[in-house]
Amino acid sequence: MSPRLRSAIPRALLALCILTTYWNLTTMRGVLITDDIGASDLMNDGFPYRFYAGELLRGGEMPLWYPPVYGGFPLIARAESGVCYPPNLLLFTLLNPYVALNCVILLTLITAALGMYWYAREIGAGIHGAMLAALAFAYSGFMVSHLKHLSMVNAACWLPLGLLAVERIVRTPPGDGRGGALIRRSAGLGAVLALQILSGHIQIAYYSALAYVACFTVRAVQLRRTLPGTRTRAAWFAGALSLGVLAGAVQLMPTYELVTLSGRSHGVSMEYATRYDYDPGMAATFVYPFARGESASDTYRGPGVFWEDYGYVGLVTLIAAAIGLWKRYRSPHVIFFAGTAAAAYLVVLGHSTPIFGALFDVVPFMKYFRFQARMLFLVDASLAVLAGIGLGALMPGDAERAGLTRGSAAAWGLVALAAADLIYFQMRQNAIAPRADWEQPPQTAVALRAQADSGRIYSQGGIITHMAAYTEAHGWRGSLTPYIDQREYLQPSLQVLYGFSSADGYAQLTPSCVVDVWGDQNRRGLMDSLWRIDGNRFIVRIPYMRLLSLYNVRWILSPLPIAGEPLVFRGMVGSVRLYYNPDALPRAFIVGSWRIVPSDEASLAGITAPDFRPGIEAILREDPGFAPHDSAAGTARILSSRANSVVVATESPVRALLVLSDTDYPGWAADVDGAPARILRADHTMRAVAVPEGAHRVTFTFRPASVYAGCAVSLAGIAGLVLLAFWGGRRRG
Repeated sequence: MSPRLRSAIPRALLALCILTTYWNLTTMRGVLITDDIGASDLMNDGFPYRFYAGELLRGGEMPLWYPPVYGGFPLIARAESGVCYPPNLLLFTLLNPYVALNCVILLTLITAALGMYWYAREIGAGIHGAMLAALAFAYSGFMVSHLKHLSMVNAACWLPLGLLAVERIVRTPPGDGRGGALIRRSAGLGAVLALQILSGHIQIAYYSALAYVACFTVRAVQLRRTLPGTRTRAAWFAGALSLGVLAGAVQLMPTYELVTLSGRSHGVSMEYATRYDYDPGMAATFVYPFARGESASDTYRGPGVFWEDYGYVGLVTLIAAAIGLWKRYRSPHVIFFAGTAAAAYLVVLGHSTPIFGALFDVVPFMKYFRFQARMLFLVDASLAVLAGIGLGALMPGDAERAGLTRGSAAAWGLVALAAADLIYFQMRQNAIAPRADWEQPPQTAVALRAQADSGRIYSQGGIITHMAAYTEAHGWRGSLTPYIDQREYLQPSLQVLYGFSSADGYAQLTPSCVVDVWGDQNRRGLMDSLWRIDGNRFIVRIPYMRLLSLYNVRWILSPLPIAGEPLVFRGMVGSVRLYYNPDALPRAFIVGSWRIVPSDEASLAGITAPDFRPGIEAILREDPGFAPHDSAAGTARILSSRANSVVVATESPVRALLVLSDTDYPGWAADVDGAPARILRADHTMRAVAVPEGAHRVTFTFRPASVYAGCAVSLAGIAGLVLLAFWGGRRRG
């Protein structure tokens, strides 16, 4: 057997292990639907973004704006949509979206496994140790429990390859191959960091960059006396990180713009960042995964969030890591990864120690992130590396070359035992439903498609039904039918899969003006204060219906009867009550009157004021340039509605305002008959344009400067990385 073929066998076994353990995904017969109790961060958030972006790209449109939720939302700016991540762009454009989803998940796990295998081999681990490290990281508690957070694992899976690039940079003499090797390896590190940023999870990319800096610094200090040229390598290392950040600018710049318009514009408070603080009792799950119960069977009763605090890497892994510490405690890599595991875990502990509080105020950008427990991916990766070193410490010196010796057989047995342990416990952490059942449209979607009177929908109590599904399914270890049935409520953003737009939405980062009205998972909005449950029905206040009408909501889906005028009950579809709102305004309408208010607070109060007249007047923050009047009886008709543009035909006997009940956001431009027109913020979140009397054509176009500037910077960064790789190759030649 040739050495090349022999070296490929372990890597093939790792890929085969992942493909077989996730067989329903490999064969495309299943789909991951793992829940987050009140919603699914995958099926109500991550997947619909990618689904819609793929549709746009197939239709020849750029995925810039996301109309189906909140009256529109900046798609690229919502980093966790993952629309800048190359595998997503390719797979969701070319394949069935469910097939693409499965492929992305499998490729992520395989990348994590192979990257860790290569890194472990690079730092001296034998084949068996590298196999153990690879399995421990790919099947780690962090990676497996966060598969529903696609962007998070898409970023984390590249960490081992980033560490591999750092190791090679720090060990490369500046003159090796006339400097070509150092240049190429620097380009490789920049490419890895760029992919982590483009994956859409800035927090994991940031934590990874911190790890790269720490790794380079520690390793450079360790080698300073034996390997000259530290300053040269440091310069290339810093340049590589800089180019990686530049290459990721197309994601960073729009996301930063959205952050400045959200509740995180000045960072978050310590209280917010640790609202779901790490449960110290979860430390026991490093030894026994069920020590605190689990979300999969609805048995976890700790104060934290199970999947955020879960870091099991296998008992064999833990023992092997301890052996590595014991037998190789002087090894530079053992020193670094033992220190990394300890330091990262101290941060994970949050309020339990003063460490995180001190770092939160000192380390740049740390205050923009929540869930410090996500540093568990560094803990898990460090334990995996230590385990690989530890298993190597148990092997005879010549076992790697001797074939199936007694020591080698024992090592393979430990690797197999570790794999069995991880597969048994970790495969419980995700729910995989039959794809055929999940792909079947809900009956409510079929019923609403048959209605000629279209408009936005609103799922009243969708979160309540989702929580009930979690309880009924006993987490997801029982029957998954409750989750399949719960789709009938078309809870955002699941409704995107069936072609509907919702007035509200589900997103982790949202403009503050939108959250003011609809709320999010962090704070209640205006709508949340306008209804309550009384016995077995919803009681709604008068402004509730007024707001739904203002936002073009024609259909309300509810698990309980709704007591409110003028809703018309249209019957039951399974357990879902369908209500029709005959007073819903069209998406675009003409008003002649308005009130100018001095603040966002006054604007929010204005749209719920008893004397506010939706469809007749508007609440504005600035003067439109002409006097208000009540005589406008104009009409507005949408001629074309695409993701990034809307064309409206208007006709009015006098000068008036065209109001489009879509979210106002930087980057939207308007023209009236080709002449640029100013967009006014109306009714707290909407867009309005002054139109002259007579018939006119108004065009709204989304041209986000942050995206275009980010593209230009990214192209420059990518060009720099390509030139480095090419230059390094030429110098080697």
